[in-house]
Amino acid sequence: MRKFIIERSEDEFYTSHSGLALVGLGINRFTKLSGKLKRAMPDTKPISNIGENNSASVPLDIDVFCMDNSGTKKEGIGYTYHGYHGYAPIAAYLGEEGWCLNLEFREGSRHSQNNFIPFLQESLARAGVLTRRPLLLRLDSAHDAVETRATISGHQKADYILKWNPRKHDRKALFERGLREGKVTPPPGMASGW
Repeated sequence: MRKFIIERSEDEFYTSHSGLALVGLGINRFTKLSGKLKRAMPDTKPISNIGENNSASVPLDIDVFCMDNSGTKKEGIGYTYHGYHGYAPIAAYLGEEGWCLNLEFREGSRHSQNNFIPFLQESLARAGVLTRRPLLLRLDSAHDAVETRATISGHQKADYILKWNPRKHDRKALFERGLREGKVTPPPGMASGW
Protein backbone atom coordinates (compact mmCIF):
# COMPACT_ATOMS: atom_id res chain seq x y z
CA MET A 1 0.00 0.00 0.00
CA ARG A 2 1.29 3.45 -0.86
CA LYS A 3 2.01 5.90 1.91
CA PHE A 4 0.81 9.45 1.66
CA ILE A 5 1.42 12.54 3.72
CA ILE A 6 -1.21 15.10 4.62
CA GLU A 7 0.39 18.53 4.80
CA ARG A 8 -0.87 21.96 5.68
CA SER A 9 -1.42 24.15 2.65
CA GLU A 10 -0.41 27.81 2.55
CA ASP A 11 -3.05 28.78 -0.04
CA GLU A 12 -5.99 26.43 0.72
CA PHE A 13 -8.18 26.08 3.79
CA TYR A 14 -9.35 22.71 5.15
CA THR A 15 -11.60 22.16 8.13
CA SER A 16 -10.55 19.75 10.83
CA HIS A 17 -13.02 17.17 9.48
CA SER A 18 -11.83 17.34 5.86
CA GLY A 19 -8.92 15.06 6.71
CA LEU A 20 -11.23 12.05 6.62
CA ALA A 21 -12.38 12.98 3.13
CA LEU A 22 -8.77 13.31 2.00
CA VAL A 23 -7.94 9.88 3.41
CA GLY A 24 -10.90 8.38 1.55
CA LEU A 25 -9.83 10.03 -1.70
CA GLY A 26 -6.28 8.79 -1.19
CA ILE A 27 -7.44 5.22 -0.57
CA ASN A 28 -9.62 5.30 -3.70
CA ARG A 29 -6.92 6.83 -5.86
CA PHE A 30 -3.78 5.04 -4.70
CA THR A 31 -5.02 1.58 -3.68
CA LYS A 32 -6.98 -1.28 -5.19
CA LEU A 33 -9.29 -1.59 -2.18
CA SER A 34 -12.44 -0.75 -4.16
CA GLY A 35 -11.78 -3.56 -6.64
CA LYS A 36 -11.04 -6.01 -3.84
CA LEU A 37 -14.32 -5.13 -2.14
CA LYS A 38 -16.26 -5.71 -5.38
CA ARG A 39 -14.63 -9.12 -5.78
CA ALA A 40 -15.29 -10.00 -2.14
CA MET A 41 -18.97 -8.96 -2.35
CA PRO A 42 -20.01 -9.57 -5.97
CA ASP A 43 -23.76 -9.65 -5.24
CA THR A 44 -23.81 -6.07 -3.97
CA LYS A 45 -26.42 -4.05 -5.83
CA PRO A 46 -25.46 -0.65 -7.21
CA ILE A 47 -26.98 2.33 -5.47
CA SER A 48 -29.03 3.20 -8.56
CA ASN A 49 -31.27 0.19 -7.81
CA ILE A 50 -32.63 1.61 -4.56
CA GLY A 51 -36.26 0.63 -4.21
CA GLU A 52 -36.46 -0.95 -7.66
CA ASN A 53 -36.73 -4.52 -6.37
CA ASN A 54 -40.32 -4.15 -5.14
CA SER A 55 -43.32 -1.87 -5.42
CA ALA A 56 -43.24 -0.65 -1.82
CA SER A 57 -42.08 2.73 -0.65
CA VAL A 58 -38.39 3.25 -0.03
CA PRO A 59 -37.66 3.93 3.66
CA LEU A 60 -35.88 7.14 4.56
CA ASP A 61 -34.83 7.03 8.22
CA ILE A 62 -33.62 10.20 9.91
CA ASP A 63 -32.35 10.19 13.46
CA VAL A 64 -29.84 11.76 15.81
CA PHE A 65 -27.24 9.51 17.45
CA CYS A 66 -24.88 10.35 20.29
CA MET A 67 -21.11 9.95 20.27
CA ASP A 68 -19.47 9.59 23.67
CA ASN A 69 -16.48 11.92 24.08
CA SER A 70 -16.46 12.01 27.88
CA GLY A 71 -13.13 12.92 29.38
CA THR A 72 -12.00 14.93 26.35
CA LYS A 73 -11.77 18.66 25.76
CA LYS A 74 -12.85 18.63 22.13
CA GLU A 75 -14.52 21.67 20.65
CA GLY A 76 -18.31 21.41 20.34
CA ILE A 77 -18.95 18.61 22.76
CA GLY A 78 -21.94 19.09 25.00
CA TYR A 79 -24.11 17.16 27.41
CA THR A 80 -26.15 14.77 25.25
CA TYR A 81 -29.59 13.34 25.93
CA HIS A 82 -27.88 10.00 26.70
CA GLY A 83 -26.29 11.59 29.75
CA TYR A 84 -22.67 12.00 28.70
CA HIS A 85 -20.52 14.63 27.02
CA GLY A 86 -20.11 14.23 23.28
CA TYR A 87 -21.54 15.06 19.87
CA ALA A 88 -25.05 14.48 18.49
CA PRO A 89 -24.83 14.12 14.70
CA ILE A 90 -27.97 13.66 12.62
CA ALA A 91 -28.06 11.12 9.79
CA ALA A 92 -30.43 10.14 6.98
CA TYR A 93 -30.36 6.56 5.72
CA LEU A 94 -32.07 5.49 2.50
CA GLY A 95 -33.44 2.10 1.54
CA GLU A 96 -33.52 -1.24 3.28
CA GLU A 97 -29.75 -1.41 2.82
CA GLY A 98 -29.32 1.78 4.87
CA TRP A 99 -27.29 3.92 2.46
CA CYS A 100 -26.03 6.99 4.32
CA LEU A 101 -27.69 9.75 2.33
CA ASN A 102 -26.94 12.74 4.51
CA LEU A 103 -24.96 13.41 7.68
CA GLU A 104 -24.50 16.56 9.72
CA PHE A 105 -22.02 16.81 12.56
CA ARG A 106 -23.61 18.65 15.49
CA GLU A 107 -22.84 19.73 19.02
CA GLY A 108 -23.94 17.33 21.73
CA SER A 109 -26.30 19.70 23.51
CA ARG A 110 -28.20 20.63 20.35
CA HIS A 111 -31.86 19.52 20.26
CA SER A 112 -32.80 17.17 17.42
CA GLN A 113 -35.37 19.60 15.97
CA ASN A 114 -32.94 22.55 16.00
CA ASN A 115 -32.22 23.40 12.33
CA PHE A 116 -33.86 20.10 11.30
CA ILE A 117 -36.03 21.47 8.46
CA PRO A 118 -33.12 22.40 6.13
CA PHE A 119 -31.59 18.96 6.80
CA LEU A 120 -34.94 17.29 6.03
CA GLN A 121 -35.38 19.27 2.80
CA GLU A 122 -31.86 18.43 1.65
CA SER A 123 -32.36 14.74 2.46
CA LEU A 124 -35.67 14.58 0.57
CA ALA A 125 -34.06 16.25 -2.46
CA ARG A 126 -31.12 13.81 -2.41
CA ALA A 127 -33.46 10.82 -2.10
CA GLY A 128 -35.46 12.10 -5.08
CA VAL A 129 -32.32 11.99 -7.21
CA LEU A 130 -31.55 8.37 -6.29
CA THR A 131 -34.98 6.76 -6.58
CA ARG A 132 -38.25 7.33 -8.40
CA ARG A 133 -40.20 5.26 -5.87
CA PRO A 134 -42.34 6.93 -3.20
CA LEU A 135 -40.57 7.52 0.11
CA LEU A 136 -41.61 6.42 3.58
CA LEU A 137 -40.02 8.84 6.02
CA ARG A 138 -39.56 7.41 9.53
CA LEU A 139 -38.90 9.84 12.39
CA ASP A 140 -38.85 9.64 16.17
CA SER A 141 -40.80 11.83 18.58
CA ALA A 142 -38.11 14.53 18.72
CA HIS A 143 -39.36 15.70 15.31
CA ASP A 144 -43.07 15.79 16.20
CA ALA A 145 -43.52 19.43 15.24
CA VAL A 146 -45.86 21.39 12.97
CA GLU A 147 -42.90 22.54 10.85
CA THR A 148 -41.86 18.94 10.19
CA ARG A 149 -45.37 17.88 9.16
CA ALA A 150 -45.77 20.94 6.92
CA THR A 151 -42.45 20.27 5.17
CA ILE A 152 -43.29 16.61 4.53
CA SER A 153 -46.82 17.39 3.32
CA GLY A 154 -45.32 19.70 0.70
CA HIS A 155 -43.39 16.76 -0.78
CA GLN A 156 -45.51 14.88 -3.32
CA LYS A 157 -43.90 11.45 -3.05
CA ALA A 158 -43.37 11.13 0.70
CA ASP A 159 -45.49 9.48 3.37
CA TYR A 160 -44.33 9.41 6.93
CA ILE A 161 -44.42 7.59 10.23
CA LEU A 162 -43.79 10.01 13.07
CA LYS A 163 -43.78 8.88 16.67
CA TRP A 164 -46.18 11.06 18.64
CA ASN A 165 -44.72 13.19 21.41
CA PRO A 166 -47.56 13.59 23.93
CA ARG A 167 -45.85 16.44 25.80
CA LYS A 168 -48.50 17.74 28.24
CA HIS A 169 -51.55 16.16 26.59
CA ASP A 170 -54.02 14.22 28.72
CA ARG A 171 -53.65 10.75 27.19
CA LYS A 172 -56.78 9.33 28.80
CA ALA A 173 -58.93 12.20 27.52
CA LEU A 174 -57.49 11.82 24.00
CA PHE A 175 -58.13 8.06 24.05
CA GLU A 176 -61.74 8.57 25.16
CA ARG A 177 -62.26 11.26 22.50
CA GLY A 178 -60.87 8.89 19.86
CA LEU A 179 -63.34 6.18 20.88
CA ARG A 180 -66.21 8.68 20.93
CA GLU A 181 -65.49 10.51 17.66
CA GLY A 182 -63.39 8.03 15.70
CA LYS A 183 -64.15 4.79 13.95
CA VAL A 184 -62.69 1.57 15.33
CA THR A 185 -62.05 -1.07 12.67
CA PRO A 186 -60.52 -4.52 13.10
CA PRO A 187 -57.19 -5.24 11.45
CA PRO A 188 -57.40 -7.02 8.06
CA GLY A 189 -58.15 -10.71 8.43
CA MET A 190 -59.49 -10.39 11.98
CA ALA A 191 -63.04 -11.19 12.97
CA SER A 192 -65.35 -8.23 13.41
CA GLY A 193 -65.95 -9.04 17.08
CA TRP A 194 -62.35 -8.66 18.24
